[in-house]
Amino acid sequence: MKSQFSNINLSELRYSLVWESGENMSRFLNISQEDHLMVISSAGCNVLNALLANPQSITAIDLNENQNMFLKIKMHIFKHHTYELLMSFLGFKNHFSKKEVLIRLRTTLSSDEYAWLAQFFNHIENDAVDAGRLEKYIQSFYKSLSLELQHKIKELLQCDRIEEQHDFFITQLDQTEFKELFIDYFDAKELSKGRDPKLFKYAEKSSGSIFYSRLLESSKRVLFKENFYIQFFMLGSQGVEHSLLPSCYQEQHFNVIAQRLHKVKLVTGEAMSYLGSPEGEKINKASLSNIFEYVSTSEFELAIKKLNDTRINSVRIVFWNLLQNHQLKAKDHGRISNEVEQELYRFKPSCFYFRNIQSATLGYSTASFSDSLKSHL
Repeated sequence: MKSQFSNINLSELRYSLVWESGENMSRFLNISQEDHLMVISSAGCNVLNALLANPQSITAIDLNENQNMFLKIKMHIFKHHTYELLMSFLGFKNHFSKKEVLIRLRTTLSSDEYAWLAQFFNHIENDAVDAGRLEKYIQSFYKSLSLELQHKIKELLQCDRIEEQHDFFITQLDQTEFKELFIDYFDAKELSKGRDPKLFKYAEKSSGSIFYSRLLESSKRVLFKENFYIQFFMLGSQGVEHSLLPSCYQEQHFNVIAQRLHKVKLVTGEAMSYLGSPEGEKINKASLSNIFEYVSTSEFELAIKKLNDTRINSVRIVFWNLLQNHQLKAKDHGRISNEVEQELYRFKPSCFYFRNIQSATLGYSTASFSDSLKSHL
């Protein structure tokens, strides 16, 4: 698949958090113990989340070796260390300093892994989970605001009722300079500091206005106080209530994930090519993050058609649209079935800035899966 992602510098960690909800990934794929799953590695959160559904296997794939190494370090901590060390490594709770984390990991990591981690820690200012290019950019917004606006945002994030929250947003933020500041900060020119400009080749204009309208709409549908992504978006790792952390970072799941790590295989490569390869034929469900954000409509349709026409075994895919609105259409590709397109407001938890989530079965499909999915939704 011809993606702009293959044309950008992959020498850095681009994402230190997965913004696509693991709960929604599992909901739309209906992951079971019989499944062979493929997940875009990114920051690794959804690979770890998928282990909680206990599939037969998980192939974690990414074009960026740094993303796979970030996941590899997390997996190593699950396998050889403690929950407290994981929280300290990520930065959700600092039981140990960065220096202490390095000392403890040095005894168990390979020399190559330790060298990567030491260099990574040497180049980050704050916590590991805040260190991705996108996350650093996002969290600079809150820091750029006046103390008055920062205080108002904290008040917004503590509202107990959606009606109260929306009213506060309208009166205390929407009718102030906050609106203009948000739109300017997240417009394409500025957003390129968090995402490479090449990734906006096919995106709609005025991304700042789009994201602001989605945030405003979310304020009357989603209680921000209970939403991990909103809390992290505004306040970073230190501002998030621990009960809101993604499932893979909840203490009660630590040992379960540690025991299932043998199911994960890391691959550096392009996801659609892998799904179309002989090795990828065993994959029957795939979480594709928002990889289609970086391709043209014609390239998206070509990639879907090729996969749909050539797969011997069916594969269920789920992906998120951000600024684009790629559509899976059964009338264009007759073997596509079980189409699902949903606004994310319906599902908790979810991140406000995505446009929608889509899922479908490509290749040979069965009625039994359709029935299973409908009952799950």
